Amino acid sequence: MLIDLKKKGIPWQGDISALPEIHSVEPRRAIDRGNTWYIWISLFERIVLERGDVVHKGAYGSLTRCKRREELWQPGAGIWSTKSTKSAYLKESSKQVSFKEEAVLQHVAHESLEEAGFPNAAPPILDIFISPHGLIVFTMECCDDYSILSTALTDGSVGEQTLISILFHIAFFLQVLEAKLGLNHRDIKTSNILIREKQTSRVLHSYGGFSWSLEKNVDVVLVDFGFSCLGLAMGRPPLLKAGIYYNPRDPCPKLGRDLYLFCSLLLKDIYKYNIKVEKVIDFLEKRLALEKIDVPNFLRKYNDQEPDWLYFLTGDSSLVFPHCDPSIVLQNLAAAFPEYVALV
Repeated sequence: MLIDLKKKGIPWQGDISALPEIHSVEPRRAIDRGNTWYIWISLFERIVLERGDVVHKGAYGSLTRCKRREELWQPGAGIWSTKSTKSAYLKESSKQVSFKEEAVLQHVAHESLEEAGFPNAAPPILDIFISPHGLIVFTMECCDDYSILSTALTDGSVGEQTLISILFHIAFFLQVLEAKLGLNHRDIKTSNILIREKQTSRVLHSYGGFSWSLEKNVDVVLVDFGFSCLGLAMGRPPLLKAGIYYNPRDPCPKLGRDLYLFCSLLLKDIYKYNIKVEKVIDFLEKRLALEKIDVPNFLRKYNDQEPDWLYFLTGDSSLVFPHCDPSIVLQNLAAAFPEYVALV
């Protein structure tokens, strides 16, 4: 699978069919000149990043808002002219970790979801390059007009229809990514989901032999591919993985892992903030049933604590979650909420 990032103006390309080939190609290095970074694509073309405020700081990286300019050298005039200008987010590591793999995984996720009819479901990658500090970083499109789902849950502004639409979108995204790429996100939580509510409209989506009619009142974006992996068959080592925080034996892909984790963390927040959506709660609790483990009870009892145990649970190589297979959950949504979702 050849990822030609140059066709979109991204100064890096590589073959992700095997991990060693990724490490055989290195991107260009930025030059730092007083809080402005310059990335030369060629002698007559460069990217200029004017760094602004940090908009998000996580445990492993940060997002910095930048003004991104594409510039061309005009030999006759002896000046650089601006080809285009836009806002961008620069993702940098705070743990001295390369973000090359994460950028490539986000790029292929964006391309696959765009082909499935969701061009904004994962932010497009703009540049992959070496920072002046020697780490591989990347820029992506901004999502300024979106809200973080965890914040919306905190202030109680999310109701039943919006939650069903979000569940549908996440299940649909995962169906596409798992079926087409064998890609697991592995960290789908409410703080990694961006939403933008809109006027309700009935839309039709088709994939994998199914067609769905959805009462759509929200756009959904999946972010932070920092723990993601890409594989061909369940239980085999990944072809490509981002981050160093999972056991090498952790299978990728893994049946139902991503959606089980998301349903668990969503239910945890619903419990925590006492959101009155009884049908949604019942739906999620049924998805999380495991033999000998009362997951909903743990979530209800310990909803103020970090759910590290959920990551260990979904990372256990001996466990799979067929009842959270995305195609199954899509059918379950249509059966449980026909007023919002329909299989046509």
